Amino acid sequence: MSRLGLFLALGGLAIAVLLLAHQDMAEVGALLGTAGFGLILASLAHVPSMALNAQAWRVLLPQRGRPSLAGMTANVWIRESVNGLLPVARVGGEVASYRLLRGGGTGVAPAAASLMVDMAISILSQLAFALLGLALLAWACLLYTTDADDDMQCV
Repeated sequence: MSRLGLFLALGGLAIAVLLLAHQDMAEVGALLGTAGFGLILASLAHVPSMALNAQAWRVLLPQRGRPSLAGMTANVWIRESVNGLLPVARVGGEVASYRLLRGGGTGVAPAAASLMVDMAISILSQLAFALLGLALLAWACLLYTTDADDDMQCV
């Protein structure tokens, strides 16, 4: 790790410690206790979808030097974490993924191309699910709303 990287890592750690120091840890513990086992289950339920995403992305890479499924799942996990935690317009995670692939020995072109295809597939699948949701909402509105029934109103 370079000196700049070490300096930035220590700075980030210091900021995290300061943020934690200004919180009521008893309240944080109580909130986590309220969430209980459900929080763990919700977290674990996301792992299979990340592993499937990782396998689909893995297939896009050349067979020689292809990262393991565990390595690609960790890459997807880090990408989603960066995108979810940092205010970087959902681009920082992709940059982190690219750097992880490059650091693992994947060439520039395969790393960039596979990342672009993975992003395109993700966007198209989200679009498909959004359109399916809108279609189901429209169908429910047509099916369950009548002139005499004012209980359910469609937007």
